[in-house]
Amino acid sequence: MRLAIVGSGRHGKDTVCEWFAANTILKYSFSTSWPICEEIARRSGRPVDEVHKYRHLDRATMRRVGDELRSTDSAYLAKRTLENGNLCNGIRAQVEIEAVQRLGLVDLTIWIDASERITEPDPTLEFGPEVADIFISNNGSRNALDVRLERLARCLDVLAW
Repeated sequence: MRLAIVGSGRHGKDTVCEWFAANTILKYSFSTSWPICEEIARRSGRPVDEVHKYRHLDRATMRRVGDELRSTDSAYLAKRTLENGNLCNGIRAQVEIEAVQRLGLVDLTIWIDASERITEPDPTLEFGPEVADIFISNNGSRNALDVRLERLARCLDVLAW
């Protein structure tokens, strides 16, 4: 079982992937941001951990470098996230989500939404919840999100306990 976790920036995609990794048989290695940060670090000479820590402060550069990395293979970043895991987190480009779904790289696409709490638009995201098979609200408490994720994991038969 491979899942794409998508949605706007800062809506909880990393949290969802970390929950799945801690509570299910699914593995999470890193988001699509990591290979982009590796490339920015290589170009700038800065440590990759530092680039990753501050990635939200320069979304335009992250998007530009991501587009460059995807230029010859639309699914490149997604493939990198799935090399050692089952969770693909952080797809941003329309051509990328289309390629991932067309190639069958994931079995299910899940949209994470916190738009009631986080209102600023994400200028790097080229699609909306219409690409997803499942929509999960992250507008309530952390406990409410955990309950939703547990229900989904139970339905997918991937719970580790």
